[in-house]
This record gives sequence, structure tokens and C-alpha cells, in this order.
Amino acid sequence: MEHSKIGNRGKNDTFGGTDDNTPILVKSDVANWLFAGINSGNLLLTIGGNILVIIAIFRRKKSRNSATNILISSLSISDTFVGLVFMPFQIAGVLGSNGLVTEFLCDSVMTASWTFMNSTVLTLLCIAVDRYRAIVTPMKPRVSVKLARWMILLVWLTSFVYSSSNIVFHSTISVTVPANGRNVTTINCWYIPTVEMIGIIVMTDFLFLYLVPLLVIFALYSKMIIVLYFGASPNDSGRRRKRQAVKMLIVVVVMFGVSWFPFRVLRMFRFYAPSMFKGTTFGFVRAIAMPLALANSWINPFVLAIFGSNFRREFADILTCRYRQARAEVQPARESRNRPKHLDEERCAGTRGEPHKLDGEHNLCPDRGVRTVAVQTEMANIGGPQHHLGPYDNTAFEISPLE
Repeated sequence: MEHSKIGNRGKNDTFGGTDDNTPILVKSDVANWLFAGINSGNLLLTIGGNILVIIAIFRRKKSRNSATNILISSLSISDTFVGLVFMPFQIAGVLGSNGLVTEFLCDSVMTASWTFMNSTVLTLLCIAVDRYRAIVTPMKPRVSVKLARWMILLVWLTSFVYSSSNIVFHSTISVTVPANGRNVTTINCWYIPTVEMIGIIVMTDFLFLYLVPLLVIFALYSKMIIVLYFGASPNDSGRRRKRQAVKMLIVVVVMFGVSWFPFRVLRMFRFYAPSMFKGTTFGFVRAIAMPLALANSWINPFVLAIFGSNFRREFADILTCRYRQARAEVQPARESRNRPKHLDEERCAGTRGEPHKLDGEHNLCPDRGVRTVAVQTEMANIGGPQHHLGPYDNTAFEISPLE
């Protein structure tokens, strides 16, 4: 029994058309469990890693006021929702949880999931444009936080409008086949249009949501590398930090291209050479290609932690709750700084004419010429006026050291 919005014009999964009417995933239980196991690990790493990134950015005001950080946070939010929405749906589908694969979930989950996944590559493109403006054209106005927010809004709207086609092109298909001496009915969320239309969708996705953006990003970063490593800029004291940040972002882009490449190629082969992937073979290839693509959602936090020293320190502070201890140490200094002036005047009333001496309460009597303020002395005890807390300098934390 089959049903669809467009009619009985093809049975296929999200990789493209096939002439094989048997639901592919029921042919290999091993491939199913492999797929579910890898995606379960992806789910945990994706949610944990990206929430850590979001907290690291938004818990400090100055990091929130960086256009690059705003764009990186959008990237992490997209990856988080890929884990929350798409991965559980995929796991339920291959394990035969037919109750979770309804018409409403098929439309809504596929639209939302592809919105999040498509926004990833578009956000990487925005980050490359932001860095290009800062490095190659430093004399021109940089991307502001306000503009970065508009860029994010445009990315999400574009991704949603494009991905909303899944409402028309996907539907639930129920098929009953013999397996292990009994009939097994599976319900899958599959593409349902004509084979020609599927070919257009697959080719459009590959060109405009993978190949073309990556080529543009490659061109932008190539120009940045030329400027940073071969350009003359004697007054640029932050060149070393800029190089490190560009390396970090290049690795993020490369990991995106590598992780999504098998999945994109598999979709192309599935449409143009369907005979190459039949039955169990396709099940195992899919069990590797799809989770590898989804693994990109948790790779970014690890890349940022490895290549970004500020990111690494923030992660350590958050995971060990060290920032709470730092705040507790800073609080007395803030209280001294905010202490009413008349308290210092009263304390100085009985010390006129005495030689200058700093006691435990930090004498601030004006007639002694003492210009040291209490907050400076107290902050010196915990690392100096730059808020050097413990072994780390967390002043003006920014995910990207380019700001």
C-alpha cells in the first residue's frame, strides 16, 4: 500500500530515484544498527559541543559584540538543531519506529532539517566575507554586529524558503515485504516526484548548496592567505593572530567539504547510476555517508578548541566552573570601586599630616598625593588591571582573535 501527495510516480529515499520497489533499509539489519549507532553518537556530541560554543560566546558582553562571533554562534545554533530535529528522526526511521514517521513529521522535520543544514554552508560563506573585509580591505568599514545579524536573518530565510519545497516533494510511503519468514511493514519519508524532477533537485542541491559556495569560500580565503603571508604590512602587529584565526576557519570549511562530499556524491550516483547501489550495498554505503555528513555538526567545536586558544580557555573555564570562582574574586574589587566617597573622607579625617602608608584598607587620602585607587590594588592581587584571572587572560575574550 502506498500513498503520496503527487501520486504513484516513484519510490525512493532521500538519495534519489530507484527502480527497486523494495524498501532498501529492511534488507540489512546490520547496516540499520550501524547507522543508528553512529548517529546516536553524533547526536550526543552535536548537542553537547555546540551548546558549549554558544555559552562561551554569549556569556561575555564583548564577545557578543563581535560580528565574527555572532556568525559563529549562528553556525552552532544551526548544528544544534540538526542534532535535535534531524538525527532522532533518522534513527527512528531505520529502527522501524513507524509511529514516529507520520505525514506531518515527514513534512515538518524534513523542511526544518534541510533549513538548518543548508544554513550551515551559507553561514560559512558569510564568515568568509566578514574575514575578507577585515583582512583584504581593512580601510573599508568592517562588517558590523547589526549587519551580521541581518546576514544571519537572510541566511535563515533563504534556507527556509528553499527547503520548504520538501513539503511538496516528500511524503510517507508504506511498503510491506517478506523478511525472516514474516511480512514486515515499514514507513519511510521519501522523495515522491518524477525521476526528472528528482534529478533537478539533486543537481541544484549539489551546485548551489555545496560546490559553488565552497568555490567562492576557497577564492576568498586564498586571497586572505596571499595578503597575510605575502603582502607588505609592517604596521600590522596582529598579523600572527590573524593567520591563526584564518587557519582555524579554513579547517572548519575543509572539514565541512570533506564530511559532506560522500553524501553529495552518493546522491548524484544514486540518480545517474542507480545500478551501482542496490540493496545491501546501498544500505552500508548510506550507513557511512549520511552519519559522516551529520558528524560535521559536532566537528566545529573541536576545531575551534584546538586552533583557538581563547575558545579552549573558555571551554576549560565553563567545564570546570572556574569562571564562578573568578567572579567571586572580582566582586570585592567592584564593591570597593563603588564605595561612596564620604567613607574615604571620614577615614582620612584623623590621619592628616601622617606619612604616606598604604594599609590593609588602601589609604586614599587626597592630601597625601596618593592616586592609587582601591580597585587597582585589589585587582593587582588577582592578576593586575587587565582582569587576569588565575592562569588565563580572559579580558576581552573573543572567539576569533581578529577582532
